Amino acid sequence: DMHSRFEETNAHSGQCLKGKCYGGFARLKTAVDKMRTEARDRGMSSIFLNAGDTYQGSIYYTMFKWKVVSELLNMMNLDVMSLGNHEFDGGPEGLSPFIANSSVPIVCSNIDHSARPEFQNLTQLVPSKVLDVDGVKVGVIGYLTPETKFISLLGDDIKLKDEITEIKKEVERLKREGVKILIALGHSGFSTDKLIAEHVPDLDVVVGGHTNTFLFTGHDPDIEKSEGSYPTVVTQPSGRKVLVVQAYAFTKYLGRLEMTFDDEGEIIHSTGNPILLDDSFRKDGAVERAVLKYGNELKHLTGRKIGFSKAYLDGNQNCRLGECNIGNMVTDALVDDNAKDFYGSGWTDAPVAMVQGGGLRSSIDTKET
Repeated sequence: DMHSRFEETNAHSGQCLKGKCYGGFARLKTAVDKMRTEARDRGMSSIFLNAGDTYQGSIYYTMFKWKVVSELLNMMNLDVMSLGNHEFDGGPEGLSPFIANSSVPIVCSNIDHSARPEFQNLTQLVPSKVLDVDGVKVGVIGYLTPETKFISLLGDDIKLKDEITEIKKEVERLKREGVKILIALGHSGFSTDKLIAEHVPDLDVVVGGHTNTFLFTGHDPDIEKSEGSYPTVVTQPSGRKVLVVQAYAFTKYLGRLEMTFDDEGEIIHSTGNPILLDDSFRKDGAVERAVLKYGNELKHLTGRKIGFSKAYLDGNQNCRLGECNIGNMVTDALVDDNAKDFYGSGWTDAPVAMVQGGGLRSSIDTKET
């Protein structure tokens, strides 16, 4: 769930104007390259996966849509990515050119796009991708929450089937092709990730997204509070252990999971944790220049001061669970504006305002414009 945080952010994943800065694509690229080099030096192989929702969440996506996402993701040397619900925020027509221009295989096993002609020749969108990792076949199977129909602009022509049913079918197909290591990569939330891990035989790992779940083993490295261990271990009815991981969101962390497999493709050892992408990771020059190219085009919007806040305005996940002060500010402003412009016999015709929590995308720090 990178959510278009192409620039570095503050601790709350908003604009970084002072203090410590985290993440951003340039820093993420350096961290990934470092992890790959360390793995290679230890005689290990590595793959880099993205569980979707790179669309939406910053002015970069608002202004440049799929083009900025495509260019910058293509620079990250991903092995496989899945779709997130926000990839449909521009409708199918806002997603198809992204897929067509992707250098990365995009996996989703439970999507039926047969009624959309423009999707039929998109060879990068597949149910699963088999990677040759130093001579070993690794199958990566994608999935996406069927709730996308209700929370994004999926359209009537695209259907999303039950994740577990479709992943099972793809696992069976890949097993017949001799694939022994199987990873589910998708975007349905932590609870569904665990159900997939429990009910899909022969699966080894689930790499999930959607709920921005922070998992960590040990002392939390920053302000995020862990919701479980990394990896979380789920036991199937057969007794097999399946690993489930998520690594929060907004490019603040890079999830790192190390596994050792036996000759039958079973995990015999695992360890890992999300890595906090602070200023100990320098920024990759090429990626930073690409981000600045787009950033310079936004200066006429982002460089204009329109105000500041004397208090921290919390626009994080709390707003989806209950009251938050940025939600209060937005709804109070809506009521005030209606009262100001109303000329009837009463003081307003809209004394109550409501805003959906998912529409509050970021926090505003003190003195931040």
